[in-house]
Amino acid sequence: MNLPGQQNRLGLLLVLATITTYCVADGNLVLFALSAPAAVAAWFLSAPPLGRPMPRPVINLLLLGILAYTLHRVIRTGFDISTVCEIITLTLLVKLLDRRSQRDFGQVVSICAYLGIGTILTSNSFLVGIMLIVCLIILVLTTLVYQTSLAVTTRGELPRRPPAGRHAVRQLRNLAISMSIAGMIVSVIVFLLVPRRLGSGLFGTWGNPAAGQVTGFADEVELGTPGFITPSAMPVLDLQVFGPDGQPLGAPELVYYLRGAVLDVYEDGRWIRSPDAFERGLRHRINSALEPKIIGPSPIHWTIEQRITLRNVTQARSHLFAIWRPVAIQTLQPSVIYAATDTGTLLREGDGGKFEYIVRSRDFEPSRSFAREGQPAAVDPVTAENMDTARFIALAGQILTNAGIDPDAARRRPSQIERAAEAIARSFDVGFEYTLEADLVPPGIDPTEWFLFEHKAGHCEYYASAMALLCRAVGINARVITGYVATEFNEASSHYVVRQSNAHAWVEVETAPNVWKSYDPTPSADFMRLHEPSQSLLAQARRLFDAAEFLWIRNVVSFGAERQESLFRSAFNINWNPDRAVEDLVRRMRNRQPRQVIQLVAMTAIVSAVGFLVVFLSWRCRQSSGRALRSILRNWWLRILPKRDAQIIYRLFCRELARRGVPKPASVPLLTHVESNAHRLGREQALVAASLARVLYRARFDAPDSASLDECIRQWNLFSRSV
Repeated sequence: MNLPGQQNRLGLLLVLATITTYCVADGNLVLFALSAPAAVAAWFLSAPPLGRPMPRPVINLLLLGILAYTLHRVIRTGFDISTVCEIITLTLLVKLLDRRSQRDFGQVVSICAYLGIGTILTSNSFLVGIMLIVCLIILVLTTLVYQTSLAVTTRGELPRRPPAGRHAVRQLRNLAISMSIAGMIVSVIVFLLVPRRLGSGLFGTWGNPAAGQVTGFADEVELGTPGFITPSAMPVLDLQVFGPDGQPLGAPELVYYLRGAVLDVYEDGRWIRSPDAFERGLRHRINSALEPKIIGPSPIHWTIEQRITLRNVTQARSHLFAIWRPVAIQTLQPSVIYAATDTGTLLREGDGGKFEYIVRSRDFEPSRSFAREGQPAAVDPVTAENMDTARFIALAGQILTNAGIDPDAARRRPSQIERAAEAIARSFDVGFEYTLEADLVPPGIDPTEWFLFEHKAGHCEYYASAMALLCRAVGINARVITGYVATEFNEASSHYVVRQSNAHAWVEVETAPNVWKSYDPTPSADFMRLHEPSQSLLAQARRLFDAAEFLWIRNVVSFGAERQESLFRSAFNINWNPDRAVEDLVRRMRNRQPRQVIQLVAMTAIVSAVGFLVVFLSWRCRQSSGRALRSILRNWWLRILPKRDAQIIYRLFCRELARRGVPKPASVPLLTHVESNAHRLGREQALVAASLARVLYRARFDAPDSASLDECIRQWNLFSRSV
């Protein structure tokens, strides 16, 4: 086997695999486009015999450049995991140009391992997990080849049997896979047993990496910005919907609107949240997955439960999404929740990355628990500097008149508000065009007015803004909602995948005092064209991958203390929580006197020493104990299979001869082979071997009875124990 060639190929493969995995985890395509070709070029420029390492002064200048870049990044964006991984990648590229010995190659392997750790802290998505497993196998195989090559090429450290032959590569590959599998098994055991909060906060905000990337949600609507909106298939959140009885409610034909921001103020083409939106809200600090926190003055019966996993939330205050009207929330991670009781807006503060929570909502109106006495108050039309309010009033009045509804708020019956809102929403079905390309709004004209009366083409934010202004023009209170629509139901995992392209805007209308109903003015045909899942072969394959990723996030990434406790309860029927056990141990140690702490430490040391002694003695006696155990098992196995005992002993005898350096050829009889190799076995072993061969002949051909079987077993035990 060509060890240097194998080492070079595996080393280059390891470098490319780790760089690719990190760039996929961080979504940094620019770094991949620059670093991958640079790594290949640097590898061949420094690889012997044609390549030469860079001079030391050049290496030092490159390292100074990396240091300057590090200082620039830290001052500009702060010290985060992306900065660290970029520095490790640049250092790896420089080190590839400075490979002068086997030790330098070992440093390259170590840097790749550090980059893999940084990748774990960057993203925990399913794809990244698969790529990391591949990187782990390559890392183990590269390390084995490196250590073997180091022993072969280092003076005074030559092994007794250097790997050679065509099977050497296969043996190393099998050993690497076996070690990787063993490492994964140990990792799974540690993952299941180690407390979830052990070391929490040790890595700062790096402890909860994201399972995805950025979102397409916006908490404000700003119209009039030209450009083309490019849909993105990047998953944002995963949604499971259940009824009060725990039965799943999701289906391919069901669409759910997940509210994010509630916008009730319009200013020159912008919908924003009123400044006092949270003055009447509630603030909860949730430090564990306890009972759901009630949103509102009193407990309210809920009809639908949503279990949502956000792939990536920001570290600052961010929006949570829920179906209207949310009445209770439960988080599975420590966080601070802000809940506005009137608008149903949910905000959270906490660490960035993946975030999982449960919301219970009442998804139908009206509700006596929320409704106030009296009738909904009429609102004034919206006025703005560049807006002709009279045009909105006239158009809204015409729509209601055509629908047989009185446009005057003073004379209109409250029961007609829902019909009026529906008529305004459906007025956009004819004469309007849905497009993701936003043209430049002429100066001096309000964007909504331009869309409604002149251009008549735009995206969902234009439709929502126009409907809200038309409703207010006839005294109906309306507000714009931004969030997501869940339309892509994955039947394999019974959950919805919500992507960036599912970001949407719609309208809520107050149909009774403090009772709001949702209306989507976007033409239904265009809505389905944009949000209906594709049925192509590629889309179906992507949904299978989404199902696997959802199971990965739900069962691995989100495996917290509560699920750990449930696992011990279901698997071992014990109520044991590792986090509470550690907390109890720490509390007891804090409350004890110094003498008791010293006694506990001494007892732990004694138990550890005894355990180490037992393991050491077992290791020292492993050969004799192993032989005794094999002999017992062999005798038991031979006695329960009497028809094949002689054949089994024959095979074991041939294997033992091969182990002692005298393998039997297939064409040579057993007794002839033993007698011709008596000088290699030794006098006593040769006599025992010849006697065993004769007994095997008699047991197999002459007298296959129990007496010959016992004699075979006795002779075999004598030979296997002889040295």
